Amino acid sequence: MAIISQRAYRFRNWAGNQQYTAPHYYQPETEAALIEIVKTHRKVRMVGTGHSWSALCHTDEALINLDLYNRVIALDRDQKLLTVKAGIKLWQLNDYLDTQGLALINLGSIAQQSLAGAISTATHGSGIQYRVLASQVQRFTLIQADGSVLTLDRDADKENFDLAIISLGALGVVSEVTIHICEAFRLHDRTYSMDFDEMLGRLDELVTTTDHFKMWWFPHVDDIVLYQYQRTTATANDSRLRQWLMDEVLSVLVYRFLVWIGNLLPSLRPTFNKLLVLSFRSPLDRIEKSYRVFNVADPPIHREAEWAFDLRDAKEVLSAYRKMIDERSAS
Repeated sequence: MAIISQRAYRFRNWAGNQQYTAPHYYQPETEAALIEIVKTHRKVRMVGTGHSWSALCHTDEALINLDLYNRVIALDRDQKLLTVKAGIKLWQLNDYLDTQGLALINLGSIAQQSLAGAISTATHGSGIQYRVLASQVQRFTLIQADGSVLTLDRDADKENFDLAIISLGALGVVSEVTIHICEAFRLHDRTYSMDFDEMLGRLDELVTTTDHFKMWWFPHVDDIVLYQYQRTTATANDSRLRQWLMDEVLSVLVYRFLVWIGNLLPSLRPTFNKLLVLSFRSPLDRIEKSYRVFNVADPPIHREAEWAFDLRDAKEVLSAYRKMIDERSAS
C-alpha cells in the first residue's frame, strides 16, 4: 500500500497543549503517493513527531506525516554526503550512520524528530562554531503546491536555497534531503554545577573554549548545571548500567514524578530544584559516541519557548531573566 489514510484524525502534539481534528490524515510511502496527495488538496500541512508547542500543524483539510517515508537512498563516502527520504527520524539516522562508522556533524538533545521537521524549524545543536542542523544540508527537494518537484542546491541555487531551507512547511513538502556527514567521533562529557554568578563571570571562556556547551538553570537555585562536550579520539568509558540508571530510571521515572508532584504542590518546586542540582555536585566525566552524548532521554512533558540573542548580551539577559523569575515567584 502506497498510502495509509484516515479521516477525522485527532492530532495531539507531544506537550498536549495543541489538539484538533484534521479531516484527512495521510502517511505516504512513495514520492508518487506524496505528489498525489498534494495535488488533490488545496490546503496541506505537515506533521512529524509533534514536538512544536505552537499551532504549526493545524489544518482544516489535509495533514501529512512522513513516518513511513524514511528510507536511506544513497551514501557517498568520498564526499561525505547522505541522501535520505525526509521522514527519517534523527535516531534512525544515528543508528544507520553508526553502522557505517559515520555520524551527523552536530545534534540537538532530542532524537525523536524527523529530519525534515528538524531542518524546517531551525532546530539547533550546540557549540559556538556550529550552526543549526539546516546548515548541514547540501541539497533538498520540495513538492510544490501543483505537485511539481523543485530541487534546491546550496551552491547552485544559493539565494533560493537560503530562503527555502527553513520554511516551517509553508513552501511545500520536503521530499528528499542530502546532508553533510562526518567520520564517527566521540565526545568527552563533563557535566557539573557552578555558582550562577561565577558562571556569568566565566561565560565567554566557557563558550569559546568548549566544542559544545550548554547550561541548565533551575529557578530558585544559586547553582547552574553546565555541560561541556569536547570532541576526542579517546576510548569510550561510559557504562551501559550508568546510562540505563540515568536515562531510564532517573530522567524518566524520578524526574517525571517530581514534576508531577510539583504541579500538584507548587510550593515544593524550589526544594525539588535544589535536590536536582545537588545531584550534579559530583561531576560526570565520561567519553561516549557523539550521538549518545548529544541526545538525552525524553524529558518530562513541558512547554517551552526559545529566544536568540547576541552572546555579547548574554550576561545581562541571563541576569535579568533570573531576577524576573525570582521576583515573580516571590510576589
